[in-house]
Amino acid sequence: MMEDVGATEEQWDNSPELTVKEKRGEFLSIVTALSWISQGMATSSALMMLLLGRENLEKQVDVISKSVAKGGSGNSFLDNALADTISLLEITIMNFTQINLVNVLVAATGALGVLMMYKLNKIGFLIYLIYCCAELFVIYYFFGDLSVTTISMASTGLISVAFLILYAVNLKRMTE
Repeated sequence: MMEDVGATEEQWDNSPELTVKEKRGEFLSIVTALSWISQGMATSSALMMLLLGRENLEKQVDVISKSVAKGGSGNSFLDNALADTISLLEITIMNFTQINLVNVLVAATGALGVLMMYKLNKIGFLIYLIYCCAELFVIYYFFGDLSVTTISMASTGLISVAFLILYAVNLKRMTE
């Protein structure tokens, strides 16, 4: 198709007639939109946690502790999961402000990377890579070796790798 217009692929990619939207393409636009939704949800979740306060988490710990104190469910897997959940909530309560502020900062870093890639700047990919690593680091830093942490890190890592691949496919569209 490009041969029909008498232009090489390089000339076609750098053509001033192509708009930024055409250079970006639908696929990159969709991937960035999905990322912005994710960043927005993470930011709003952390901000809502800060606004609602620790009291809700403390109530959850009380409810779960009472359930475990009554003898649990009789299922050892479920009882272990409930114990891990109590540990997770207690750690979250102890580090409440730090966890939520760091989550907002990490989400903002991801949003910046996505914005830069949306504007077709390759440096956005590097910022997004830093965001993905920071996300995993924050989970491990605050919650350590809980089994819930392992599951969270695995699922977060899998999603991060998938989006990194989707963005890497689009690096050829980005300049600078």
